[in-house]
Parts: sequence; C-alpha cells; structure tokens
Amino acid sequence: MNWNDEVTLVSEKLVTDEIGNQIPESIETTILCEKKNVTRQEFYEASTSGFKPSLVLNIHGYEYGNQTKLVFENKRYVIIRTYSVDSERLELTCERDLGER
Repeated sequence: MNWNDEVTLVSEKLVTDEIGNQIPESIETTILCEKKNVTRQEFYEASTSGFKPSLVLNIHGYEYGNQTKLVFENKRYVIIRTYSVDSERLELTCERDLGER
C-alpha cells in the first residue's frame, strides 16, 4: 500500500448569517489516501446507471464522515460509491464534479 497522496474531504453545513439567511458553509478535512485505477468493469457497470467514475481512492474508514465531495489534485469530485475493503480501509469511487469548475 502506498499512502503518499492527500485528499480533502468536503462536507457542508448550513449556518445563519447576520440577517437570518441560511447559507452553506464548507467543512474541509485533509487526509492521506491511496490512489487506485478505475477498472474497466467498474466503469462500464457505473455508466449503465448514468455515472462516470474517474477516480478511486482508498482511505482509512475511521476518517470518513459521510462526506459527499472531495478535492484531489486540485480537482473537485463527487463521491458516488463507498465500499468497505476491510476493517481499516474504505474505497471511495468518484466522478468529476462538473458543476464546480
């Protein structure tokens, strides 16, 4: 295992501004990860459901807090699937977040 890369997990919570409006605020947590390849089978199976996986990362499961987005190598991604590899590792399958350019 090669845990040399950093990923920033992103979640949002609603906060109230000074005039009472609820606005989303990003909460970012940077952790170490292991980059993996998207397999051909995984890519084609996901594409039948309308997803386009372009990134797979392994992280430590205890560091994941149900975030829905992440930043890896200055690119934003949406987490489309999580998979528990074993008692310590969690696999995140992601696609590019094209709404955030």
